[in-house]
Amino acid sequence: ALPICSHKAQSEIIKISIVEITEITSGNIDVKFTVSNSSTVDFKKKVHIKVFLKSGELLADKITQIEIPGRKKKRYLKVLQKFNMPLKYPEDVDLATVDIYETKGF
Repeated sequence: ALPICSHKAQSEIIKISIVEITEITSGNIDVKFTVSNSSTVDFKKKVHIKVFLKSGELLADKITQIEIPGRKKKRYLKVLQKFNMPLKYPEDVDLATVDIYETKGF
């Protein structure tokens, strides 16, 4: 059984939902998530994907850019390949989170 995952909505316009880990190997973790855009404007946003172990340690994270069409809901698959520590047992993976990555100072 794959771990249960959580999500956070960052605004009323862009919402992230249905975050799930779909594959775990010793070298990568596949994370799928859905992003919906209630605006008519297309957006390019950076998202910060994090994968945690049951111990609470951050196993892997990645910042990546996605394009979100206006008035659409889109499903994404991202692969995390750089781990902060070796993954001995796939069952040690607890959950994944995906948040909009806001940069400061525009």
